[in-house]
Amino acid sequence: MSSNSIVKSEKPPQAPRSLIWTIILYVGVVLIIPCVLFIDLSYLQDVILSLVIINVLLVVLLYIGMKRHQQVKDKDRSVTTFSRKMFNIIAGLLFAFFIWIFNPWVAFFILLGVDYAFGIHEFIYVVLKKKIYFTDAFIALGRQTEPHKPYLASIMALFAFTITLGFQTSIFQYFGILQLYQYSLIIIYTATVLIWGIGDTAAYFAGTRYGNHKLPWNKKKSWEGFFANMAVGIGLGILFFAPFMLPFLTTMWWILLALIGGLAGAFFESINLQLDDNFVTPVFTGLILGLVIVIVFV
Repeated sequence: MSSNSIVKSEKPPQAPRSLIWTIILYVGVVLIIPCVLFIDLSYLQDVILSLVIINVLLVVLLYIGMKRHQQVKDKDRSVTTFSRKMFNIIAGLLFAFFIWIFNPWVAFFILLGVDYAFGIHEFIYVVLKKKIYFTDAFIALGRQTEPHKPYLASIMALFAFTITLGFQTSIFQYFGILQLYQYSLIIIYTATVLIWGIGDTAAYFAGTRYGNHKLPWNKKKSWEGFFANMAVGIGLGILFFAPFMLPFLTTMWWILLALIGGLAGAFFESINLQLDDNFVTPVFTGLILGLVIVIVFV
């Protein structure tokens, strides 16, 4: 056997996984969630159940992530663009489910725990150049061809979900949207995530295929992508803000809120604020929708 064939058959050495940093990530997540008890001790039962669910999700993430990494590790970034976007959308919608089975504040602190997990992993992997037992799962979710580079898309989206949920929860409580508080929050939060996620995906594909007319305020974006984004956002708004979904909305406010949501999602996705649009779009869209709902209700 030639020396060349021997060299080709050798695989690059794998970086050892750090058990200590794995424990730091895990313990941090587990300790952050119970902090909701500083707001209300009656959340204890929900905290216990949420910790059980989080532990199950971590195990599932570890297993599926490692399997997924083996399937996509040799593919280029364009192949996984859609799957990364779908992961972000599903992750956002998962917290709407947590609002439903627990309550908004417990869901908010679960989100903080997830923010911590993603953030501390970026420090471990990008800055310290170390791997932990969850690294393959994180890599499989979007960084196949960018080793040790910041993975901003999902982190910015998670931070945006946290700010949106915290803001909407706070103002809904403060202004007394009580009888429909939790249900209304689920609808508004879910609509925010979908207007951002599906609208952005529509803009990406429309802009890539048909984007011949550039926006005057951002030459990287096109009118075709802008209108595709806005149309999807308005359609989702019409679906989610219908009076049979939010009974306190009249037909006029229903249509107006849908238009505001669609236009906000398209506009904030199209502008360049020197911040990741996965952060800008859901945050500003969520803030605007939350404020409009308060104005309507109050």
